[in-house]
Amino acid sequence: MQTRSRLQRLAVRVIFDDYLDLYLLAATALAVAILGAVGVADIKVLAATILALLAVLAFAQIRSRQNVSEIVKLQTPDPLAVFRMEFPAELSSRRASASSLLLIGLSMSRTVRGISHGDLLSILSHGGTIRVLLLDPENEQLVWAASQYRAYGMTPDGLKKRIQGSLDELKDMSENNGGTLEVRVTKFIPHMSINAIDVDRKSGFIVVQHYEYMPVTESAPIFFLKPSDTVWFNRFAAEAQRMWEAGVPWPSSPSELAETPEAIKTN
Repeated sequence: MQTRSRLQRLAVRVIFDDYLDLYLLAATALAVAILGAVGVADIKVLAATILALLAVLAFAQIRSRQNVSEIVKLQTPDPLAVFRMEFPAELSSRRASASSLLLIGLSMSRTVRGISHGDLLSILSHGGTIRVLLLDPENEQLVWAASQYRAYGMTPDGLKKRIQGSLDELKDMSENNGGTLEVRVTKFIPHMSINAIDVDRKSGFIVVQHYEYMPVTESAPIFFLKPSDTVWFNRFAAEAQRMWEAGVPWPSSPSELAETPEAIKTN
């Protein structure tokens, strides 16, 4: 019984072996060579057998090349794979456990007042630092220009209310929680939203969303960077810092928020 079982396993292994065709080719070639040498097979049989062997060999080569091609495809990364239509699933958990977070955007209403509200509270609860840079809601020309880039139906007044709502929520958050929360407003229109998380650490994470002109769905592309992305991670981290430094602390005096020629320009 054991011998029969072993023979069955051996037969299955041989049948499904990737090199079965080559084994058969070698065995057949050896048999034909022996028969030809001893004069058992005539020239017609040998010629037909050789042609059959060549056909088997060609089939083996085709399959081998297909396998190599598949391997090459798997090992060659798609240069556009970095661009996405949605935010990475790990963004929320990364943000909630961060020690340092820099948020940049037009209103950030979904982040500040939406489902990500808890992430910000988590950062503050364990003594972290949050910096938020939004559009200046008091600059009417700036708000009007930014509203033209939003989805259809977004009026300047609607955008202003969203920004003001985020600012009010951030003010309440800073007064009722620990940690450090700083807010600034811009005198220019950010051309992207940024979540810069712990950029000074090995666990750093930057998520960037390109702002489309009047998108019908979520603005895209969305992509993320890690410290292992070296040049581009450092470049976006530096740009986020420059944008923050160009912002004006909120709340601030009207003179600090006075309109400048750059107010309605996009980057």
